[in-house]
Amino acid sequence: LMPLLSKVGEALNENRNSDAAKTLSRIIEQHPDCSRAIAVLGVLLAEKDAPEFLQWQSEHSRRAENEPETWIGMGIWLRKHGQPSAAARSFHQAVELDPRNLNALSELGQTLRLLHEPELASAFLEWSRKQQEITEVSRRVEEQGDAKLQLDLSVRLEAVGRLWESWAWLHLYEIHRPEDQAVKASGLQLKKRLSDSV
Repeated sequence: LMPLLSKVGEALNENRNSDAAKTLSRIIEQHPDCSRAIAVLGVLLAEKDAPEFLQWQSEHSRRAENEPETWIGMGIWLRKHGQPSAAARSFHQAVELDPRNLNALSELGQTLRLLHEPELASAFLEWSRKQQEITEVSRRVEEQGDAKLQLDLSVRLEAVGRLWESWAWLHLYEIHRPEDQAVKASGLQLKKRLSDSV
């Protein structure tokens, strides 16, 4: 049943959450250590405020502690049940596990607003916005293959500290546009930053 995880993603994209939850439960029955299935099921149960969430938490969540979605699910549940401080800690744990997880960043920002921490909230929401833009530009690069988009993606990645990825996209741009001297200079500076950080 493990290949069905891709079907779960399709169901979630089409807002068929109950179908996704059923498939996840089937996967977990056959593969009780499938941390990804466990974690995503936790989010769905928390979003629905389902009574089964507590059973999921006691029986399954420990097997998926390294999945950001496990902590997102716990954060959603805690916030819905009047514990925003504990929710913020859960969302922060999710961000620690995956600093690019848009859901975790957004949930943490929103929860920090509830806790009257506007500066921190803004910082996480801004980080989420930048990561979302990177995802969008990446999608457009994949669809269009435009060299200018590769350069744009490189700049955005460098701005959030994803230097190796930035350098790779810059290198691809240089292959398509070897005459661009300004970008060559930027590439050398970025390469120096990378070698200094190793």
